Formats: sequence, C-alpha cells, structure tokens
Amino acid sequence: MTTKMFNKYETDDRGYSFTAPYNAPEGFSDNDCPQCGYPVKGEGEFATGVKIAYPEIDYEYQPFETECLKNIWAICTNCNWAEYS
Repeated sequence: MTTKMFNKYETDDRGYSFTAPYNAPEGFSDNDCPQCGYPVKGEGEFATGVKIAYPEIDYEYQPFETECLKNIWAICTNCNWAEYS
C-alpha cells in the first residue's frame, strides 16, 4: 500500500509512525469492540512504511504502511468497554 494517507495525520519526528483515530474515514484502522462488535473510538500509532532502526540492539524492523504499532486508547460507545486508557 503506497497511498501515503498518513500525510494528513501527525507524523513522528523520525517519520516512522503517525497517530490516527481508529475507524478513520480512510478505512485502514478498522477496530471493533470485542464484547459487542460495535466500532470503537480511540487512537493508535500506525507505521508509515519506513524501516525502523534500533541501533542500540542492532535490529531493524520493516513494517508495512499503516500497520498498527501501538494501541493508545480505545472505548466502545455502545457498551462502554474500554482498553488502553
């Protein structure tokens, strides 16, 4: 996927990731409640597709564009299930 949709979201200073809401209009971050199946509200950190280097441990990771790297918070507006808050 090379859509570069992350350009409309805040990207980190190294260009590795961007923060975006779950169930964003672009459809890359669909996330439903594990209890009732409704779409959740929340935020996650997603990859831009740039290779992530960890020089301190001599490791590199190549995520795919829009891969979810970190869940920041999520809440269901239907049943009030909450995680990452």
